[in-house]
Order: sequence, then structure tokens, then C-alpha cells
Amino acid sequence: MKRGYFYALFLVLLIALIFTFSSLYFSIKLYRQINNYGLTTHASSEASLSLTVEKAPSGEVGAAPSTPSSGGGGGGGASGLPTVKQTFDVIPQEFNVLLGPRELIESEITIKNTAKVSMRINIAINGNSEIVAINTDSIFLLPGEETNLILIISAPEEAGIYSAELVFKSANVVKKLPILVNVRSGEVLFDVSITIPKEYRIIDLGENLKTFVYISPIGLTKETIINIDYVLKDFNGNDLFRESEERVISDELNIEKIFVTEELYTGDYVAGVEVTYLEGFVPASATFTIAEPLLVPKYMSLIYIIIILIILVIIVIIWAIYKYKKSGKRYSRK
Repeated sequence: MKRGYFYALFLVLLIALIFTFSSLYFSIKLYRQINNYGLTTHASSEASLSLTVEKAPSGEVGAAPSTPSSGGGGGGGASGLPTVKQTFDVIPQEFNVLLGPRELIESEITIKNTAKVSMRINIAINGNSEIVAINTDSIFLLPGEETNLILIISAPEEAGIYSAELVFKSANVVKKLPILVNVRSGEVLFDVSITIPKEYRIIDLGENLKTFVYISPIGLTKETIINIDYVLKDFNGNDLFRESEERVISDELNIEKIFVTEELYTGDYVAGVEVTYLEGFVPASATFTIAEPLLVPKYMSLIYIIIILIILVIIVIIWAIYKYKKSGKRYSRK
């Protein structure tokens, strides 16, 4: 009987531990899943991103009345009115282009109102406003309506990595569209890319950033000396980190590069690689976000406390049963 009780106790403890760590894992995974996509310099996501808030814009035709926040206290207003969910999609989620000096391209951005109310969306440019222009700074959409905006991206004369953000805002919904402009120079002899794995698209404050750099010769038949610069930039174009190395290349090159970010604050950043050689220069870049360290939600802490209490109660019950059985055997022997 003694061995059976301990097997039962071990099984209960194992189930409790599995439940605890599973709950923690899925909570963290859900928290970090927002915008968590791997991107390279040659690809931009075509997926849409939706956010939901509990406040509708006031003063627009067709918009539902807004309701006050339900936070810590009362206040005047139509507190009995139902909240209205407001969402819109921005497609694509990122522009990442390789251009020559002073080269200009034109593209489209699709904005779709996915809510059941009308909304006005204001548009602003953060970062280097000289590399990007858009045909309007405000749009009004009826429920379910979508519109296309004209985006013009122009490369500066000097080669390098440039960045900006388009900020779309309606009531409490704010979305950012990163724009990365990689300006090459000279003869293009290499295909260059930098990829941020999915799990590093959003990292904690102080966490290292893992990237993969790919460099492949285009039509080269002999060994060539190249200089590789690894850089971290903010969206104002400031260099926050730069490290160089020289390599001899005759075939494709795959490099795992780890960036130390312990001196960076929370926010959006650009990781880049710049390849310089005798005949020219080719850069590549990708975006990532540094967030506050993940904290276990309050309800998860309560769950853990309850699990610990249940485990202790089970241990006490099993131990009491075991002592009772043992004492009963001794009494029967007498």
C-alpha cells in the first residue's frame, strides 16, 4: 500500500506541474504573438493586422456614440450605451525595398474599415520623411469600405539604410507601417539579405537579437574580398551599433549574427547588414521590436497559488491515509 500511495502522489504532482507550465507557456505565447513574423529584405508581408478597442470616434457621420472608460471611477456620459468595436486593416504590413541612388518607386497601400461603424483615419510620417510621401493625410471610410493610397518611395543619393514609419490612427487604434529603403551603389555583384527568426521579431528588454545573414555572389568566378558591416539603427536614422569584419568569398555565405541590445530601450529598431567591395555596395535590413520583460498576468499568479494549495492538501490527505492504514495494521496485529 505504501508504494501505491506514493505512485498516486507522484502522478498528481506531475499533472499539476504540466498544467502549471502549460498555462504559463500559452499565456506568454499569446502575449508575444502580435506582429511576430520573420522578415527579410526581399520580402514584405501581405497579411493584414487588426486591432480592437472599446471606443468609437465621435463627431463622424455614421459613427456610434462613444462611451467613457470603465476604469476606476464614475463620470458623466452615456454609460449605459453599448461599446462599439473599431478595427481597420493596413496592407501590406511593411515595405522593404532595394533601390539605386535617387531611384523612385510608386506603390499602393490598402486601408479597409473592418468595423460596423464609419471612421476617420489620420496618417502621419515618423522618421525620415524625405524618403517617403503619401497622397493624403486623412481618409474617411464607411463600414466595410476600403481605399487605396498612393505611396512614393524615393532613395537618397548616398548609399545606406534608411527608414521611416507611416502611422495610421483612428480614435484609440494606432498602426505603424515600417518602410525600409536599402540604397545600393556601383555594380551589384552580391545578393544580400538579413532575416530575423519569428521568435526574435519581438524581444524582451536586454535580450540578445539573433539574425541570419545571407550573402551570395552573382556571376563571380573568382574569390573576392568583401567588408561586412553589422548595424543597429533607430527610425531616426541614428547608428546605435556598428561592427565590421572582412571576408574572402567565392561561394554563398551564411552567417548567424547575434546583436547585443542591453543598452537599447523599448521601441522599434532596424537591424541591417552592409556589404562593401571594390565595385560597389549592397545593404539589407529588417525590423524588430524591444518590449518590456514579460510579466505573469495577475490571474495566472492566482492559478499558481490555488494549484500549490491543492497539491499541499493532496499531500496531507495521502499522508494521513497512509498513517491511518499503517496504524490500523499495527492494531490488528496486537
